[in-house]
Amino acid sequence: MIICEWNDTPLFDDAMNVVGAASFVEDVTDRVKSETRIKQQAYFDPLTGLPNRHRLMEELTRVIALAQRNQNYCSLLFIDLDHFKEINDTRGHHYGDLALTLFAQRLRKVIRTEEAVARLGGDEFVVLLENLGREEEASRLLIAQVAEKIIDAAREPFVIKDEKFRISCSIGIVLFNDGSADGDAILQQADKALYTIKREGKSNFYFHNQKPPSELQAQTALLEQLRDKANTESFMPFYQPILDTESNLISGLQIFLRWRNPDNELICASEIIQILESGSMIVDISLSLLEQIFRQIELWKNQDLWREEQQIYFTLSLRELEHSSFVDSLDQLLSRFKISPKTLVFGLHAETLPKIHKPLGQQLGKLKEMDIGFIVDNVGYQSLPIQKLRDFEIDTIRISHKLMSECTYMESSWNLVKGLLELSKSVDLKCIAPCVEEPEIHHLLLDTGCQLLQGNLIAPPSPATSITRMLIERNVSQKEESTA
Repeated sequence: MIICEWNDTPLFDDAMNVVGAASFVEDVTDRVKSETRIKQQAYFDPLTGLPNRHRLMEELTRVIALAQRNQNYCSLLFIDLDHFKEINDTRGHHYGDLALTLFAQRLRKVIRTEEAVARLGGDEFVVLLENLGREEEASRLLIAQVAEKIIDAAREPFVIKDEKFRISCSIGIVLFNDGSADGDAILQQADKALYTIKREGKSNFYFHNQKPPSELQAQTALLEQLRDKANTESFMPFYQPILDTESNLISGLQIFLRWRNPDNELICASEIIQILESGSMIVDISLSLLEQIFRQIELWKNQDLWREEQQIYFTLSLRELEHSSFVDSLDQLLSRFKISPKTLVFGLHAETLPKIHKPLGQQLGKLKEMDIGFIVDNVGYQSLPIQKLRDFEIDTIRISHKLMSECTYMESSWNLVKGLLELSKSVDLKCIAPCVEEPEIHHLLLDTGCQLLQGNLIAPPSPATSITRMLIERNVSQKEESTA
């Protein structure tokens, strides 16, 4: 096959009638291939085939403009391979190039095709995630799940010429939803976050903190002081109602962590969760939150505002399951406040189910024996792990926040949500649709028969006093409907 360029000229007789044409053809195959090669060299890395820095910066400029326009969070993940230099030093650059190519292939597999993946040079890669939704906490959770997948992919041994090599990777992360920083600034912030995690301990990820280093150090010091159990009540629960559309009553409350700092400011969990989960501190805080929640339920019961079938949805990290005394401490709290274990529903992320090894499975078994329920969060882009749900006797799922946030502008995402709702009905699973922010999505979900809805359109995460008012209003409304 050759590529030709044709130029045609009409031929006229004396009376200016067209009697034919002169056609000139030129073989331009070499020129087109040369232009393509120049473009490829300008925008793509020759070793891995991924976009290069130049192409990344163009894409980053587009994503920043998108974030500024729709206020959805986007993120840049700056990835650096750990121990890569050892392969180069011991086996030479040829082995190193093969390792980079293999990692690029793995990276491309764990990142959705519409997301940008680039190689900056050396052993540095970048991933761009866009349209993560408008909730910062939910966006951070989605990013953390992607980062964990990348780290898991890097940990798998590389087989090069029948030899096994092990590397890992560290990731610096920047989250943004406005145009306050340009591409170069965001890349620098991600580089700083990467440096922080490389210094503190490799094979992990770290979110860039917008606060000055001195302020961040001061906050870290304060959080370290909060390891004292006497101070854990500076952490408090916020509650977000889950609406049962059939009864129009609040069927349950999702718990969100808030921290009241010494300046009396309420801090979201997303800003401090990495520090909290760095040790066993999160276990003490979770038990403190549960105690506060049980005390509040006791107050609602005394006011005849709490129905026995209502439930508390509480997200567990693997830290709680790993802690030997967590189950016993929880059992004591339930007995002390006379709370039925069926009131509790612990949340597990879909991505963590395969990581639950035998000891953690035994802990889950103990909680199930107590009659505590479980929900699988962030169900969406991956296939629903039906067998795992059966193994852990899970009867409720919650759709991915990101998937729900995309429904307003991506028909494919809405079709996937509808499919999940149909699938959950067919296998007798309860399904919660979160991130209900727009009336349009609210109506669409009602039309599909989705029973359980959650989101700011219904009610944002709120302190107990606001929930008390909502419970009173719902009860009054229900009584009026019954009377009518």
